[in-house]
Amino acid sequence: MVTSQPCGDPPTVSNATVEVNETAVPYVAAKYTCDAANGYVLTGNDTIYCFNAFQMNIWSSSQFTCTRIQCSEDPYANSNHTTTNFETTSTESYREFVEDYNYYDYQSHRYGYWRTRYRAAVQSQNVYYGQNITSYCKTGYEHPDRSTTASVECSINGTWIYPPTECQSKDCGSPPILMNGYVTHYVYTTTFQSNATYGCSRGYKLDGASTITCNEEGVWTTPPICHRIRCNEPPEIQNGRRHVGGHYYGDSTVYECDIAYLLSGNSSISCQFDGHWSAKPECHVVSCGRPPYVEHGSFKVTSGYKFTDHVEYTCFNDFMLNGVNFAVCLSNGSWSKPPSCLPAARSATTQISPSSLLASTAATFPMVKSTATPSRAVSGNIVFKPSDNLCNISLYY
Repeated sequence: MVTSQPCGDPPTVSNATVEVNETAVPYVAAKYTCDAANGYVLTGNDTIYCFNAFQMNIWSSSQFTCTRIQCSEDPYANSNHTTTNFETTSTESYREFVEDYNYYDYQSHRYGYWRTRYRAAVQSQNVYYGQNITSYCKTGYEHPDRSTTASVECSINGTWIYPPTECQSKDCGSPPILMNGYVTHYVYTTTFQSNATYGCSRGYKLDGASTITCNEEGVWTTPPICHRIRCNEPPEIQNGRRHVGGHYYGDSTVYECDIAYLLSGNSSISCQFDGHWSAKPECHVVSCGRPPYVEHGSFKVTSGYKFTDHVEYTCFNDFMLNGVNFAVCLSNGSWSKPPSCLPAARSATTQISPSSLLASTAATFPMVKSTATPSRAVSGNIVFKPSDNLCNISLYY
C-alpha cells in the first residue's frame, strides 16, 4: 500500500492486511486485519497512528501479531473419546499407553486383570485450525457403521471437533449354540472381552476350554464340543462271565457266576459320568457253612464245607442210622438232607432207591455213570466211601 501521508506506508505484519484512514483525527490511523480464513487471530491492538515526534513523522509502535489458531497436540489427552492411536501426515512422536482390564474367571472363581500396552502417535508439531488428524478405534472397538477410523479436526476456536460417534466395543452377538450342551453363565453382555461358559447335557462331557471370549475381531473364540461319555470294555470276573450291553453313559452289563460259585455284589454294573464302570461283582466258591445237627449222632468232616464236599454221620450206641450216612454241600449253598439216628428197637429197614437218595440233588448234579463202587450196599442203609465222587454216582443193585 502506497500512501501520501507524512509517515509513509505502515509496517507490514505477516498474515494480515492493513487499511489506512487519512481522515482520522487527530492522527492518521492504520488498522490491521488478520487472515481469519486461514486461521489467524489478532494478538494485541489492531491500530497504529502517524504522529510527529522530535520533528519527525513516525508510526506508533505495533504491539500486535497475527497468531495462527492452534489445537492441543493430543486431541484425546483430556477427552472422553477413546482411541488406541492417531496419526497425521506430519512428523509424529509416540506416547506409550497402558490400560488395565478387570475380569472374573468362572472356572477358578477368582478375580484378576490383564494389562495391555499400545503406542499412540502424537503430533509433535503445532496443529492448526483446519488441520485434520485421523484417529483409530482401539483394539476391539469400532464405530456404529463398523468403521475403525475417523477424522478429528482443529476448529476455529482452538478446540477439536470429534467424530459424531464414539468408538464402541465390538459385539459378538449371542454365544454359539452347543450341541448337547448349554451356556452355564455369561455376564449378559456379548461385547469385546465378554465371556461365556459352557456345560454339557447329562451323559456328555466337554472337549476343549469351557469358556469362550468375544475377541478383538468381534467373533467368539472356538467353543468346546460335547462328546457322549463312553466307557471302555467292561472288566472280566474270575469264575464268571458277562453279558455285554452298551458302552455309553447309563448303559449296563450283567454278570453271572459259574456253577458252584455265588455272586457277591451287584449283578450289573453301569457306565458312569466319569467314563468308568461302577464296581464289578465277584464270584466266590459256594460254602455251605456248618453241617446240620443230627440228634443222637455226630459227623466227621472229610474235606471241608465247600461245594461237593461231604461229611459222614455216625450214631451213638443204642441208635441206628436211618438213611444215607452223609450230607453233601450243594451248589445253592445248602446241605443235602442228613440221616437220622433212631433207637435200635424202633429202627426199621427201609428200601431206598438211588433215585430217592439223590432226588434233592438231581437238578444240581446230573446223573452220569461212575466207576465209584459202594463199600457196602444193603437194603435200607447205604454207606459210601469218602473217596467216592459224589457228583457222578449211579447206584446199582
